[in-house]
Amino acid sequence: VSIPDNTFAIGRSLGEGFLSKENQFAVITRDDDDNVCKCNYKQLDVQAVALTPALDEDSHACFIHGEDGECTTCHDQTVCYTGLGPGDSCLYSYTPNAPGYLRISVAFAQDKGSDVVTPIQDSPFRVHVEDGTVLMPGWTVSMTFSTLALMLTLAALAVGLLFYIAYKRD
Repeated sequence: VSIPDNTFAIGRSLGEGFLSKENQFAVITRDDDDNVCKCNYKQLDVQAVALTPALDEDSHACFIHGEDGECTTCHDQTVCYTGLGPGDSCLYSYTPNAPGYLRISVAFAQDKGSDVVTPIQDSPFRVHVEDGTVLMPGWTVSMTFSTLALMLTLAALAVGLLFYIAYKRD
């Protein structure tokens, strides 16, 4: 039997997400002896809530939907179970619709949709959603603002160096 204290979630998208892109993470369930158990998404309550000054994220109304209750939507943010992953983990995905921060909570529920839940290790997770889509001819690249700033700085230095070389007087 899986227990919350030994269960954890992993994935880059639990810390950083990308706007309008599918972001995926895994939940690995374990028993009392730290043995990996086959994940049963129906035991888990997974929610993603936008963190904004105008929204009290603790009083959000969530509803469960999908063919078999595999998705949960809180306000306008949806997170869905997408299948079993490596090591019988549960894979989940979300697609942020606004930059900023999300709170993703993963907990064991007594019943799916129940208010009585027990969080897993390190839950809830605070996710920074990047607005970093940059279009280049023939490419769409997602990058963080700091990466974009570094690229622009290096490009400016390269242009300066070319002008220096071209107009250098002996």
